[in-house]
Amino acid sequence: MAYATTTQLHQMGLSTAGLLGIATDTKSAMLAACSSRYDDALASGGVYTPPLTTYPASTTLVVCKLAQYELIGVEGYYPDEGTEKVLLERYNQAVKELERLIDGGKLAGVVDSSTDGDGLDDAFPVLLSDTARGWGYGSDPTGDTDDDDLDGI
Repeated sequence: MAYATTTQLHQMGLSTAGLLGIATDTKSAMLAACSSRYDDALASGGVYTPPLTTYPASTTLVVCKLAQYELIGVEGYYPDEGTEKVLLERYNQAVKELERLIDGGKLAGVVDSSTDGDGLDDAFPVLLSDTARGWGYGSDPTGDTDDDDLDGI
């Protein structure tokens, strides 16, 4: 699953002209690869279970920065030129974000694959009831208030 589209790739920093000679399939494949790299960082950090199902715009931006830099290598990279120097700086910013995630950094507004969006950890069963049943620690439906019958448990 890619965290960015080819349209977002163009909207977030690299002009359409800069990517003109690169096929849409190549752009899509690079976005998927960079999204996978992002997922690897998330998994390494141990905070989230990738892929993310809901994520902030900053996730899309990081993936686009990574992909833009990688894609200019397809056409040839000239690190001393202005635009491409800026792309290198943006790429380095994206790498720093990956390193932050690897170190356990958190993201706002994230739903990962460990949950179905209900906020509950699906690894453990949850029992819910609309009405109180009168059960709890120290209570007995027979009216017995001592807990001597629990001694063998």
